[in-house]
Amino acid sequence: MTSSLSTANSSTVNRTTLLQSIHAMEPKEHITIGTILRKYQQVKLNENKGGIVINMATIPDEALEEIQKFVEYIHDQQKVLAKIENETNTYKQFFQ
Repeated sequence: MTSSLSTANSSTVNRTTLLQSIHAMEPKEHITIGTILRKYQQVKLNENKGGIVINMATIPDEALEEIQKFVEYIHDQQKVLAKIENETNTYKQFFQ
């Protein structure tokens, strides 16, 4: 998902940080974010060969907050999975 960055600032969500987090995500998470954005009629999604381009200035704060919550959820899940994987590897060492 490609986005053009606006200088408009959200009071609750840092658009630049959010955009960086989104760029680092997997394509399946981009699809979920696209689904969130489709709920907001004022957001225009423009598709081209490189993907979908979204003007960040057209995204309402409510949508940004919803996306931020999703990004935080994904990061939390990644931390939990990493912890479980580390614990599993530790247990494997004991039983080998």
